[in-house]
Amino acid sequence: MPQNRFYLDSPLTQGEHVVLIDQLSHLRVMRKKQGQSVELVNGKNRLALAQIDSVSKNQAELTIMEAISYPAKMGRMILCQALCESNRLDLILEKCTEIGADEFWLFPGVLSKKTQVSAHGKKRMEAIVISAMKQSGRLDLPKISLMPELAKWEKENFLEKSYFGTLAERAPHLLDLSKDEQSIQFFVGPPSGFTEDEERLLKSNGVQGVQLNRNTLRTETAAIVATTLLIIVDSI
Repeated sequence: MPQNRFYLDSPLTQGEHVVLIDQLSHLRVMRKKQGQSVELVNGKNRLALAQIDSVSKNQAELTIMEAISYPAKMGRMILCQALCESNRLDLILEKCTEIGADEFWLFPGVLSKKTQVSAHGKKRMEAIVISAMKQSGRLDLPKISLMPELAKWEKENFLEKSYFGTLAERAPHLLDLSKDEQSIQFFVGPPSGFTEDEERLLKSNGVQGVQLNRNTLRTETAAIVATTLLIIVDSI
């Protein structure tokens, strides 16, 4: 775990003077003082080494000593997740960020008990993703998008390579997918699952049913397993 890593929405240019405010408590926990250095990431595949110039009650001022950009992945793994209880959704966002999901498209399922996300809830979810990005050592910050119910999606919202989990015996296993550099979507329903109408809608838009496991998985388990398998396929 990169203990000395902090997130900053900045270009992270060498010689740039920046200010840390929101993560000041983290800086104090790490006992970092003037003259010492820390790592900065901006969620856009850029890593910088910065020196602490001063630490006050309300902020820390730093100077970026050096910075380097890393290439972005060609294809993206998009988890299309039906809204569910906050504790389940928090786990999905945290663990799937650690594993390697690139985007989260959150939508209300027909059987979702939770159908909306407040502005405060969105900020809290973004904070969870930022924390998971820092903890896992990745340099790209997954994007969270709030989508409408599936029936209101545009045709272009469904990618060429799109999948959802099924227990159908004849469905291929997710690990059997061929590897390429295309972006991939995986749809996960709420705890009560997709309705028959939702499954028909997914299939009519080219979303293929695939097997994740022989057992029925909880929504958070399905999201984590699907993300893991897709990252494995991408790395083979």
